[in-house]
Amino acid sequence: MTVSQNLSVGLVVTQRNVLDDLVMEMLEHLGIEYEIVEPTTSRRKHPAVLISRSSPDSMFVAKQHSLLEENIISVDEIVRFDSVLSLLSGTDQRAGDQFDLLVNGEEQKLRGSIKSAFKRLDLPFVFKWYWPGFKPACCVLTHDIDWLTYSPLHKAVFRGPMKPSKSLKLVKSGLLKDRDFGWNIPSTVELEKKYGARSTFFFLTRYEADTLPIFRESLELLKRNDFEIALHGYRASHKNMESLNSELATFKDNTGLAPAGLRYHVLKFRVPDSWLLEVKAGLKYDATFAYNEFFGFRGGICFPYHPFNDSRLPIVEIPTGFMDWTALKRGLRGSKLNSKIEETRELVEKFHGAFVVNFHNTYLNPETFEDVYSAYENILKSVTSRNYWICTAKECAEWWEYRSSTKLDPIADPSGNVTVSSKSNITLVQEKADSAVEEVKAIVA
Repeated sequence: MTVSQNLSVGLVVTQRNVLDDLVMEMLEHLGIEYEIVEPTTSRRKHPAVLISRSSPDSMFVAKQHSLLEENIISVDEIVRFDSVLSLLSGTDQRAGDQFDLLVNGEEQKLRGSIKSAFKRLDLPFVFKWYWPGFKPACCVLTHDIDWLTYSPLHKAVFRGPMKPSKSLKLVKSGLLKDRDFGWNIPSTVELEKKYGARSTFFFLTRYEADTLPIFRESLELLKRNDFEIALHGYRASHKNMESLNSELATFKDNTGLAPAGLRYHVLKFRVPDSWLLEVKAGLKYDATFAYNEFFGFRGGICFPYHPFNDSRLPIVEIPTGFMDWTALKRGLRGSKLNSKIEETRELVEKFHGAFVVNFHNTYLNPETFEDVYSAYENILKSVTSRNYWICTAKECAEWWEYRSSTKLDPIADPSGNVTVSSKSNITLVQEKADSAVEEVKAIVA
């Protein structure tokens, strides 16, 4: 290389459409820098130039901006657009456990084609790492607060592994009604603080009158420790703007906060209306789009993503992969519960994605649900030991938007040094031939 060369990918846009938006979304997930090129833009040359779908007009523009004609990539020949779009738009309605991360897989195929283009020109293949501090993956801890009380006599309590002596003790407590086994928020906060973690608590706008004192205490505790307080929507707020606005107003009255995002109760969702309502309400993220009775990833992806309608929507979906209620409903207790969690986590780590879990406060009690409580602490131990970035849902969404919108414009000089256009908290990495990645010590131009 005798001259400096930009390391961004060109994306041809002649008449922007939903497929162009889809390619942008995929490139942003992968952290690959791209520049939109149009007939009127300057003719800066790119190592690879992408076309969502080939046409004479798009090929003419691509040739003007490509260093090598062989490196013009027609994405529709690589990626199954129909499948990806149906998953990210929520129109793929297949029920069942979803551990086939089809979108992640299709993105890896696109990534491989781009990497090959760079290799043909003997240029370094660089991209933005997924999480702050070069962390291998992300863990988002969330809690749905459906009730603030819970009876130890509930049938779900006795379906788990429990010694007879403990059962008798719980029956006695239940009959005497001398304890509340359902609040558990203070102990959860202390448990998470032990591992340096903070989580998101989704609160309803209405609880029983006699629980208002502990509701207020919960809010103060979470605010004092900088945990996230968000909305747990219910009733018709997933399909009705008036209902959603009413809940948001009540939530602010109750908490003094405007939530950044929400999760609907029992994962109620109407595609695409729920997303559209949330956008109209000014929310930044949704954490609902998962199946209530199934594990895995309804959107076919373990990255945060922008859902689609006619185009990309300006809201981030946080893809929940595991919920404790699903395990209880399906009778996965003890070691089976832990195995399902690990299956989910290992799949996420394979793609350096977001491991998002939902544990209800009512089940995080070591006396009534010892195996659930233990499983949750095992998650904290596991992600801490593996050096995951542990964050709230709001922090995850904000980081993903920041990473996507920050343009570094990497350039390689004749000596192989890489410069970027701006300083940021984003780690730029280079992928070698053996797929190992290393941090690039880029210089700010």
